[in-house]
Amino acid sequence: MLGLIVVAIMMGFPTAFTLMGLGMIFGYIAFWVPGGHWYESRIFDLIVQRTYGVMTNDVLLSIPLFVLMGFDSSTSLVITPYGRRWWIRCSTASSSPSGASPPRSP
Repeated sequence: MLGLIVVAIMMGFPTAFTLMGLGMIFGYIAFWVPGGHWYESRIFDLIVQRTYGVMTNDVLLSIPLFVLMGFDSSTSLVITPYGRRWWIRCSTASSSPSGASPPRSP
């Protein structure tokens, strides 16, 4: 199995699809029942149970949320240089004694 993983990755297949496909193939071979139909193999039930287990894992939920948070902060106006100037303008606008906004630069 390890040899096939190395060969498949060296051929250019993505690692996730290689591991998933070879896991399904070797799982089907391991649970193969002579004389049984291919769709009655226990491996298909195990794949569904494992997928549901991964989807209900709260720790793994933090990974896409962390990526989304990084993307959101990289596109935020507060982080970019223009946004930083905008943020400073807004924060100084309310601190002027007359209540007027500072002059805008073109």
